[in-house]
Amino acid sequence: MPNLQKLQKQFQDYICDDKIHIRDCIVSDIKTPTDERLNIYRDAYYLRLIESLTIDYPVLYAKLGDKKFSTLAHEYIQSEPSCFKSIRWYGAHFCKMFATSDFYHELAIFEWLLTEVFDAENAEPVTIESMAAIPFDAWPTLTFQLTPSLRRMDFSWNIVPVWKAFYEKTRSPKLKQIFPHTPWILWRKQLETQFCSLPKEENYFLDALQRGKNFGNICEGLSDFVKKQEDIPTQAAIILKKFLDAGLIVSFAKKSDL
Repeated sequence: MPNLQKLQKQFQDYICDDKIHIRDCIVSDIKTPTDERLNIYRDAYYLRLIESLTIDYPVLYAKLGDKKFSTLAHEYIQSEPSCFKSIRWYGAHFCKMFATSDFYHELAIFEWLLTEVFDAENAEPVTIESMAAIPFDAWPTLTFQLTPSLRRMDFSWNIVPVWKAFYEKTRSPKLKQIFPHTPWILWRKQLETQFCSLPKEENYFLDALQRGKNFGNICEGLSDFVKKQEDIPTQAAIILKKFLDAGLIVSFAKKSDL
């Protein structure tokens, strides 16, 4: 009779890898043979993980249908045994099952990013009033910290309209590719997940913020997107206010604070 730890390991090996060492330790009778007893647990393991994936990827599940989704989920479970204490994170790499399909790959990434955004660390956004109190001469060296819930993604397909149609219970648009690729951001404002596309100047601005560039450097870079030099400060202020209103900025630092 193996000790408890060894028995548990053999049971896990059977559930995850179909190794049969545990069979000799299982009581069998005419009513419920050994394999049937074991398969009850193995099937429950697979079904629970598949259920978790359908929760994390509801639109993907709806688009693929139950049979195809379940087949791919089984393949994923076999190639990616659960290694997390919480089932919450099990589906993190499910998108790799769609590497040969651009649309489904992007849809899977988008749905997973939504879960990351919702579970991201909380951070209190900066208010416009606190920014207004900054001395004029401090602005050029000002740097900003973005919310930890922020995620970014470039779409080459009309993922978001398809996703929204599912939740709004409206007719899904025809799948189509987008040229050039469209940058999108996802974040959480209070308890609500947000997402929006970014025009090229806002995408540049956000990228510069993430790379730690100061406000003066960012304004200089806007010259590539704003035709008139005298319009750059106004455009920078408009973009910054939009990001503040959205709750994207959670702290700032003047040069003297660094």
